[in-house]
Amino acid sequence: MIYLLQHLLTSSARRVPERIAVRCKGDEITYRALDEQSDTLAAVMVEQGLEPGERVGIFHAKSI
Repeated sequence: MIYLLQHLLTSSARRVPERIAVRCKGDEITYRALDEQSDTLAAVMVEQGLEPGERVGIFHAKSI
């Protein structure tokens, strides 16, 4: 089965929500928190008029 990144993130957030997903320069984030933040970003993009399947570039400073 082919998985997209968001499918792997959602699956991990359900199976092991409190496990660390990313560590970077002393900071870390759990799968649950990463999933919640990605859902929040998706909602903002929908509010701005983007529709599912549209491509978008995101420019942001490196961080968790």
